[in-house]
Amino acid sequence: VDARLAPGTTAYFKAEHLQRTGSFKLRGAVNAVFALSDEAARRGVAAHSSGNHAAAVACAAAARSIPCTIVVPEGTPQAKQDNARAYGAEVVLCAPTQRARRETA
Repeated sequence: VDARLAPGTTAYFKAEHLQRTGSFKLRGAVNAVFALSDEAARRGVAAHSSGNHAAAVACAAAARSIPCTIVVPEGTPQAKQDNARAYGAEVVLCAPTQRARRETA
């Protein structure tokens, strides 16, 4: 990186990949989950995702000790499903279409 910067330029990196879930998605999920009223939080949260958002929502729900359901399309790698489950989420499979994800969630 230094070879491409003008002399004397300082570069700062935001190492989002070092967050607990491995991506920047955690910030938004924590913000959304903790912004819920206590009444809404008691009902839990649901999301449809087959990757980083799934893990982030599950992690945020676990941090608030509320139920979490993650809807993933059939064919989602087992490792991604297991990652959401590791945070306590219930993982529900659906057909691999946006419509199926919305209707299942």
